[in-house]
Amino acid sequence: MITNSGGILSTWLMASWSAPPRYRIGTTVLLSFSVVMTVACAATLYFLWTANKQKAEARENRTQTEEDERAGDRSAWYPYIL
Repeated sequence: MITNSGGILSTWLMASWSAPPRYRIGTTVLLSFSVVMTVACAATLYFLWTANKQKAEARENRTQTEEDERAGDRSAWYPYIL
């Protein structure tokens, strides 16, 4: 979603808000969006990695029959693919 918004924003940022040929404002805004997207992706990967670690510990301490069958992706036997 963020990547697509960069394409939409660039039409306005590069055409009307930034002066050619350097387009400093547009480039700065789009670069900051890229940095924010990278940080958000890294945070999501870290969150899913820790969730997988917690699920692995839970699998060691109980059986699958002890768990609620309506747990869905919160089940200890549903690891996230990274």
